[in-house]
Amino acid sequence: FEGIANTGITTTNLVDLSGLTPGNYSFTFDVDAIGTCDDVLVTVEVIINNIPDTGIANNPAPFCSNDSALSNTTFDLNDILIGEDTGGNWSDDDSSGVLTGNTIDLSGLPIGTFNYTYSITDANNCSNSTTVTITILEAPESGTISIDNPIAFCLGEAPASYDLFNLIEGEDQTGSWFEGIANTGITTTNLVDLS
Repeated sequence: FEGIANTGITTTNLVDLSGLTPGNYSFTFDVDAIGTCDDVLVTVEVIINNIPDTGIANNPAPFCSNDSALSNTTFDLNDILIGEDTGGNWSDDDSSGVLTGNTIDLSGLPIGTFNYTYSITDANNCSNSTTVTITILEAPESGTISIDNPIAFCLGEAPASYDLFNLIEGEDQTGSWFEGIANTGITTTNLVDLS
């Protein structure tokens, strides 16, 4: 029977506890009397404990590999959890090697996605965890000025086809060239006629 007497709802010895909310639940066992002989009722109790609150992940937007925030050597993972109980532990799910306590060294992360999990096991041996994600995206690279810049030609000797990529190093060649000092001028190709 559900409850502390043999007057509640009848149930079997196999009960589904999965839908119960936290609280105390009693179940009573009664053996039918044989003639006038009866036995006492036996009541057992099932306690459903709440799980610890490990918070809600509030993952930051992906960082670009050239983001100045990546020079930050102490990024507090607790700052990207909302409503978590204290007393948990962080784990480095992807073995990034940058986790110390609850902080990560962003400057040590390469391009990729990294997961860190906050876990709590409480006094009732109930556990819960929340995973946060830090993503580092590869930023486009416009390169650096090479030692050949500026390049000079004598009047009448400038080539009819000069590759502007000769004046920069380490660039992604997927960008666009513009005439002038900003990206608002006339678009051109990397091969320019200087004649």
